[in-house]
Amino acid sequence: MTATRTEAAPISDTSGSTAVSGGGAGSLFFLGSPGAWIMVSIFAVVDLIWSECIGVSIDGWGAAAGLIGLLLAVSAAYRRRSRGIAMMIETGALWIAFTGSGCVLTYLAATCAWPLQDTVLRGFDHGIGFDWLVWRNAVLARPVLHLMLSVAYASLLPQMALSALFFAATDRAGRSTELLMLAALTLLPTVLISMFCPALGPFGTYRGADATFLPDLLALRGIRPWHFELRALEGLIQMPSYHVVLAVLFTYAFRRTGPVGWGVAGLNALMLPAIPPLGGHYFVDMIVGGAIAVLGKASLGFRCLIRGSSHWVMSPR
Repeated sequence: MTATRTEAAPISDTSGSTAVSGGGAGSLFFLGSPGAWIMVSIFAVVDLIWSECIGVSIDGWGAAAGLIGLLLAVSAAYRRRSRGIAMMIETGALWIAFTGSGCVLTYLAATCAWPLQDTVLRGFDHGIGFDWLVWRNAVLARPVLHLMLSVAYASLLPQMALSALFFAATDRAGRSTELLMLAALTLLPTVLISMFCPALGPFGTYRGADATFLPDLLALRGIRPWHFELRALEGLIQMPSYHVVLAVLFTYAFRRTGPVGWGVAGLNALMLPAIPPLGGHYFVDMIVGGAIAVLGKASLGFRCLIRGSSHWVMSPR
């Protein structure tokens, strides 16, 4: 293997060579995805400062930090022996850090308690001919369909694990970095919109529907102090649907990967009709979520952020 200097290429390149972000072994000690870690660290710092300022108490930060630190230590130990295993473990740590800090951010945004917009959102759905209650009852009345949609709707965590394993095993570490950067960047407008356009969603309108997140959401719109367990948090975003955002991003991340990519695309296509009845979303939530995903990928700023001007690559003799 010889080190050669080249012009920057998209990190999503599927060739055998894999870019080493930031210029080799000196890049932030051992981190393979420093840009993603910077984004997640910013989320965590904002979470800690914001929660302290408004009186939100969240237990479990120490345990989460310990687990992430342990995974990073194992990743560092494998860096010289197997870069693929090292990147797989680091990616797992990144997903844990991102989902934890991102969930906390959605809770903090909910404390702003702006006027609920359910009437407006429900009116938009009716205007385009979508009846949430009819679709939910249709799904519940068909056990096989309900089971299939439930499996698809709950597949985001397995897809995170699959991305870490598959991209490391197939020498596509850049895909993991790209996916995580896109997930972090699209979370920002998603949280901002949910902050200024809050909603309880159809689960809040039709009281017969189960919604485990509603007690937390209603509590955050009430009187402080607030106390939660990090491991028990659920995403509180109703408008827009971040499930749609991630479904689009995972499908894009697995592009041109053969049967695995087609399987992921099919799973996420099945997830979409599950989002309103099982996730308690209006149809307009999905439209806006899809737009955020597409605009996030198209962002020129994102391209500049992840590519840089040049990098070192390892190429075979």
